[in-house]
Amino acid sequence: TYSDNLTLTVGSVTDSMTLKVRVQPEVCSDGVIGDLRIDVTDPDSNDEYSPGETISIKVNVDNVGDGDLDVIVEAFLYNVDQDDEIVREESDSDSIDEGKDADFKFDLDVPDDQNLDEDDDYVLYVKAYEDGSEDDHCGQDSIPIDIVRNTYDVVVKRIDVRPLVVQ
Repeated sequence: TYSDNLTLTVGSVTDSMTLKVRVQPEVCSDGVIGDLRIDVTDPDSNDEYSPGETISIKVNVDNVGDGDLDVIVEAFLYNVDQDDEIVREESDSDSIDEGKDADFKFDLDVPDDQNLDEDDDYVLYVKAYEDGSEDDHCGQDSIPIDIVRNTYDVVVKRIDVRPLVVQ
């Protein structure tokens, strides 16, 4: 995120404001292009998730072009403050006929083995692209997500029992 003061002067009138520009990570490699339009229907903006939880993703993809397309939907959770991708997942490929739409559903697990700061800003980026031809057809959307930590969370990674025989 970049910010600076911006001063505008028109004749004898001067006004100042703070301008903030947030640079997002590359989602579609060539930007939004082609005949795919996407709508993330689930999750909702600012839904809360804890480490170890699963984000159920539902995306509606419209093929507004005049040709059939094989489409993949990909989502990744991004920590804006740390400029870091947390986890990424993609759907199976599905064919969408010209002028039709399709729903894609898949899950993204919030990892429990990373130091996710609940004070940081997180964004779920979602893109739909033509399988094997992202530079021809790619649509994208983003949803802000809140990561919260419960006061008493315990993750057990391993249990050793000694002696080997337990009664």
